Amino acid sequence: MAEPAYFVETRWGGSEDAPPPERLAEIVGELNIGDAEHPDTWLVHAASGWTLRLDEDGYAYLEDDELSTASHMRGVSRAAGLDLWLRFAESGPDGIRGEQWVQGPRVLSDAEIAAYRAKSERITLEGDREFFQLLGPEDSTMRCKSDGCSRGRIKYSVLCAAHHFEQLRKRPCPFI
Repeated sequence: MAEPAYFVETRWGGSEDAPPPERLAEIVGELNIGDAEHPDTWLVHAASGWTLRLDEDGYAYLEDDELSTASHMRGVSRAAGLDLWLRFAESGPDGIRGEQWVQGPRVLSDAEIAAYRAKSERITLEGDREFFQLLGPEDSTMRCKSDGCSRGRIKYSVLCAAHHFEQLRKRPCPFI
């Protein structure tokens, strides 16, 4: 059996050999659903080994056979992304060379970096809060074993909630 001309990796982990244009449109349409953990989907042109990756932020990335980003393009609508995929599936990199590619990988602006950092910190704090709340109440009749601490222990530990948190998370507890 002949190798497919192209294959697609969907953003949630499914690989499909040479899906028809209608299915490609569905896969590109999935980018309308925000998912920071799975922000992209890609099509691999089998003969060249090159990849055309699309992300939910409207960027397209042309990657060589070692997945190094050769160029990128911003402001790619879903319809334009589908058109790029269709031409790329048929002709590989040659089918999309006339586009307005910017050489090299995408460089994040200071504002984008700050926004990613703030989002990461918010997500970390939310996870930390959930974990801290799961530790439960402190029993003031039994003292925390951490030097100099006068707080009570939590159930199934010799430490107070804050020191238990710090021991497991390896950073200061933000809730005391």
